[in-house]
Formats: sequence, structure tokens, C-alpha cells
Amino acid sequence: MKIIEKIVQDLSTYLSGKRIIEIACGDSNFSLTASKFAKEILATDISLERAKK
Repeated sequence: MKIIEKIVQDLSTYLSGKRIIEIACGDSNFSLTASKFAKEILATDISLERAKK
């Protein structure tokens, strides 16, 4: 299990059904993994190319 998956799993009860904003998301690994639990996620980064993944 990747570290991001472990973190999201540990936070899953807090993320469940919530609207999340992630600022400076980079390649969006956290946002993509958290989307399994969250109601909605808005992720943004200064580098549009990295956030497009």
C-alpha cells in the first residue's frame, strides 16, 4: 500500500461525504485517492500541467 493510500484510509471517516479543497495539489495523488470517499474535491496547483494528470 502506498503512503498516500494509507493516509487516505486513515482519514476515510473524516473524508466520507465531505467537500474537500486541496491547494498546491501537485500531481493530485491525494485528491484522486480521496475521491473514493469524498463527496466532491476541488484541487488546484500553480502548475496547470501537473494538475492536469
